[in-house]
Amino acid sequence: MAAGAAVTADAAITIDGAAQGDPGCAGGTASRSGAVCCPTELCGGACGGTGCEALPGGVENCCATGVLVLSRPCSSHGAPCALRAARRLQKSAQPTPTPTPQPVTQPVSSAQPTAPPTRVPTGKPSAAAAAATHTPTQAPTTRRPTTRQPTTRQPTTRKPTARPSAATARPTTLRPTTSRPTTRQPTSKPVLGGGTVGTLGSVRRATTIAVLPGPPTPNLFQREASYKMTVDALTYFMKVPDLLQRPDTFYNPVKDALSRGRKVQVVLEFVGTSGLRQINDGAYDEHLKALARTAKADGRQIYLRPLHEFNGDWYDWGVYNAKNNGDIQMFKNAFRRVVNTLRSNGAPFKYQIGYNVGNGQGKPTPLSDFYVGDSYVDQICVTAYNRAGLDGNEVSRSYYDILSDAYDKLTHLPAGVSSNTKELCVGELGTTAYNTNKPRWIAETWDTLATKFTRVTTITWFLENKGAANWDLNTPPEIDAWVAGYKRFKETTKP
Repeated sequence: MAAGAAVTADAAITIDGAAQGDPGCAGGTASRSGAVCCPTELCGGACGGTGCEALPGGVENCCATGVLVLSRPCSSHGAPCALRAARRLQKSAQPTPTPTPQPVTQPVSSAQPTAPPTRVPTGKPSAAAAAATHTPTQAPTTRRPTTRQPTTRQPTTRKPTARPSAATARPTTLRPTTSRPTTRQPTSKPVLGGGTVGTLGSVRRATTIAVLPGPPTPNLFQREASYKMTVDALTYFMKVPDLLQRPDTFYNPVKDALSRGRKVQVVLEFVGTSGLRQINDGAYDEHLKALARTAKADGRQIYLRPLHEFNGDWYDWGVYNAKNNGDIQMFKNAFRRVVNTLRSNGAPFKYQIGYNVGNGQGKPTPLSDFYVGDSYVDQICVTAYNRAGLDGNEVSRSYYDILSDAYDKLTHLPAGVSSNTKELCVGELGTTAYNTNKPRWIAETWDTLATKFTRVTTITWFLENKGAANWDLNTPPEIDAWVAGYKRFKETTKP
């Protein structure tokens, strides 16, 4: 995840809502027009003027038009912020609209989530990338912080791996936009909404917000202190080999989070496997028994997500990985074996099946074909990211655009496949800052999840930079938007 630089004193002041700020721009650099105050370090001591968009902080931090769109008065915020002299300019400063996006088709324990390779960004990152002190990373775009869109094929089907710093790797031909993304409505079935308060499909419903806070710092609890808020749950990625190699410590992060009053989701990664056949042959049964015994001794319930993003090709357990030859039944058998082994050894788990928003290699296989049956599933999860600037995806897409097709299909599984009474979860969610007004995208996504995708009850935000993918909250405006959106989401959905 992002480095500690993302958590600043200014962020805490803004979130807290106190009437403090920097009205004289003492802590930043004022533009020559006196319109805005820019962060000195990010903008190299410059502010506004010709070429401001090429400065490390990008438009949102270093250009008057970009700063004004953020609506951050210096009377209550630090840089980037608008000075009093900017009021007349603000009326005329309008963001340049971007074209309507067209569809295309890890919490940490001791281990880090594995990630497949991703291309270098095709657009210039905004301040998010420049502010991060940790090398920036969905999962694949049709996968993770790489995920994708409502067509049968999603262009972003892979999860980004660590690449060189975004600051050195990115080209400068594209620049972040400050415009509001256009939302395209699907032409298929309408998204569910309404319903009785507190029931499945109601706007007002019980919800769980989880965070994968990523290394090295800040961890979730440090973030909460700085953001002046708490989240409901923590998501951890746990590697199966650790279950035997570190029997006394692998479960400690889970225990710690539970003891702090958080719910926990564990994503179980079968790293190093030769494929699904090895799981079906029982090669990991002893590992799973060790996990079950430890969890049973602890006695507290968690959610477990094995073989996540199984409909991709980037993981060894993915159906479309060459090791598995597209054998969907082999995946189903492996998933059921994992659940049966854990259950028979007393594990107090609930189980999530974790789809990627689009299939690997653009395969048109219906998502329902992978479903393992209601008796093995407590929640149906989907990984879906806005991968603007990665893997050739130059256009930023709204979250409605990204998720609506998969959401529609997973809430209308065929009769005989599912009773369609399962809760949905967003297993991984995030956005880059390339070609994107990231604070606005975050705010709109919170509202979309609250009122449009009403079968979704659990959401994990992936707040970790991975190579060129700057998923974390890397600037004060991004932090502000995320915290305000969280509070608004909770108020809107409160039963």
